[in-house]
Amino acid sequence: MKKRTLLIVFAIGATILSCSSEEDTNDNNPQQEAPMVAETEQRIFESGSLSERVVTSFENGKPKTWTFFDATGDITFRTDWLYNGSDNLTTINGFLPNGEQSYTLTITYDGSERISEMVRSEQSGSFITTTTFTHNNDNTITAITESDGFESTKTFEVNSDGIIDKEIEDGTEIATVQYDGLKPISKTANSTTYSYTYETNGSNPYAMQSIFGDTPINVVLFQNSLADASDSLTTELISEISTDFGLERFNIL
Repeated sequence: MKKRTLLIVFAIGATILSCSSEEDTNDNNPQQEAPMVAETEQRIFESGSLSERVVTSFENGKPKTWTFFDATGDITFRTDWLYNGSDNLTTINGFLPNGEQSYTLTITYDGSERISEMVRSEQSGSFITTTTFTHNNDNTITAITESDGFESTKTFEVNSDGIIDKEIEDGTEIATVQYDGLKPISKTANSTTYSYTYETNGSNPYAMQSIFGDTPINVVLFQNSLADASDSLTTELISEISTDFGLERFNIL
């Protein structure tokens, strides 16, 4: 259930993504601003069959609710997203199908709007995971996670463009990414190298980083994982990801 919090729509699985907006565009007026996205739907397929649908509703251009459905259309999980006065994400509440609250994730920022702490409370507050981020002067970020008496430490390196491109744990590089702007071009994680190809037209309806105050490093800190989060930095659409083990294609409608 933990991964529910960190699911990034538009970046997982072989996907068909459809969008609905609050009003239609006027094709005769190219100067008209594009309508604000009101809802998106992601369909996840396994072995050619629909396995899950994820519906995201938006308010003021930000994700407000994520609702998860199984292949038969039954709700399996729901998360509500809350923001502060600066429109930065501060709280995610997760709910089971019966309406019972499953967890709460709270996010704290420093004076530069960088994530400085995340606290996840589960089992009515009896199980708490706290991750603190120390932003160092040498363009590194130290992440310390404490959970149920266990503690782990990792280091993120920030490149000259202000983007995290390396994750180190116990002195070993566990993930590295090469970018073109915010687009991952190549990623190495768990001894596997991933190469990316992008669509020439279209884009994601919102930038994931916009929910954190337009600070790219927060997208990675939110997941506390470069390997999991780097695909969500860009709004450009990934068409293929290739590895030595095969090719994954993404279908966008």
